[in-house]
Amino acid sequence: MDEAGWKVGADGIREKDGLKLAPRVLFTQVAYFPRVSEAIQGYMRKIGIDWKIVGFDSTIAPAEMGKQDYELWTVTVPYLSAGDLMNIYFNSRNIPTPNRMNWNDAETDEWLRAGRAALTDADRALNYVRVQEKVMNEHLWMPVMNVAMYTTSSKKVKGVRPHMLYQNTFYKGLDYSFSWTRSSRSAASRPISARIAACSAPSTASASACRAVVPSAWSANPAAARA
Repeated sequence: MDEAGWKVGADGIREKDGLKLAPRVLFTQVAYFPRVSEAIQGYMRKIGIDWKIVGFDSTIAPAEMGKQDYELWTVTVPYLSAGDLMNIYFNSRNIPTPNRMNWNDAETDEWLRAGRAALTDADRALNYVRVQEKVMNEHLWMPVMNVAMYTTSSKKVKGVRPHMLYQNTFYKGLDYSFSWTRSSRSAASRPISARIAACSAPSTASASACRAVVPSAWSANPAAARA
């Protein structure tokens, strides 16, 4: 930054041509965002940047960001494919939201289009790698942290595996099965999909199978449970 002309002033903040290096940074007041924002602010102060953080409640944050009165903003990127993520955030058609960087680049748009239309994995990867390299070289985003997600289960639940869809690790649960008491094992150990099918057919539904799927509803109204 010294070489670029941003010199540290008497107050410890860098400035250039009378302008303080003090970007306005927006974040949403949810989860760990405030703590992360405050930590970054502290790190930036150490190198002479007055990182001005402004937090908004999630109910008004989109409207505030829509005013475009900021230099930086924070976002949590869910578990998406690289192609889905880049088409959402870096396509010029998505200005002003969710492309809040106002990134309008014909080359990026063309590579995204080619990636979406690719018929082979190799062609898709080639175009999306080009987009990734360009947006990172332009410093449109600054990765800060990776949030780990976990799936936990009881030993009674079989077939558990994480499905990394958006910000969830659970997807329908149709591949799960359960082991309950010995008396109900024959029904309860069957896959959920099979037991739901059994409950949807009143002529063949068994009490133990339907109780395993909808225990509270069955106890109150077996007919409603089957429905």
